[in-house]
Amino acid sequence: MNKLIELLPSIKAVGFDLDDTLWDNRQTIIDAVNAQNEALVKQGLEQERIAVVYKEHLDKTVSQEPELQSDVSALRLRVLESIANEHGWEASIADNIYQAFYEARQNVRVYDDAIELLNHLKKDFQLAVISNGNVDVKQVGIDHYFDLVYRAGPDGIAKPHQDMFVKAHDAFNINDNEFLYVGDHIVNDAQAAMDAGSYAILINEEDIDLGPRCLRYKTLSDFKEDVFRYLKS
Repeated sequence: MNKLIELLPSIKAVGFDLDDTLWDNRQTIIDAVNAQNEALVKQGLEQERIAVVYKEHLDKTVSQEPELQSDVSALRLRVLESIANEHGWEASIADNIYQAFYEARQNVRVYDDAIELLNHLKKDFQLAVISNGNVDVKQVGIDHYFDLVYRAGPDGIAKPHQDMFVKAHDAFNINDNEFLYVGDHIVNDAQAAMDAGSYAILINEEDIDLGPRCLRYKTLSDFKEDVFRYLKS
């Protein structure tokens, strides 16, 4: 029998990573950084210096406030504030530059397979988002699928820490092994979920065996097809 079909009857809630799991995030990040850099250029920072300047202020900020590494939004804003302060810009300029990045960051295209999958899973399972990123699922238009949304920083410590997984188990009032988490990253998603006592679906083309508590699929479409087989069985 298919391993997923054997597993799903024991599962009460399914959690999802977002970036590179429900959509391809690569171009979105490129576009968002470009929007940020364009805003920096308008303030007089030379394009060819931006990467070096940003890295210098990022390193300084992380050294001074390491806890910000769990909140990508707060970290980026703090870096931009540091750059603005060094150049004598008004405080509001950092906010404006961050908003340019953040608005472009929300321009993701959810996979068609992801929408079909969420539509069907929603009928039988409680659904959650556990993400290290800063995409707003309401802006993206998929918030109605999820019973809870946890983002690192505002809602807990970033993956691979177990914090947000434990909070999800508690919020759903389920045992650790009644939770299934779907993501693309070997450590931050699959291993983190298993460390929290849950099962994992790893969407990753790399041929890797993480043990019986993790099922690997090359694509989200492959996973969706197995879910549909279960729901029809």
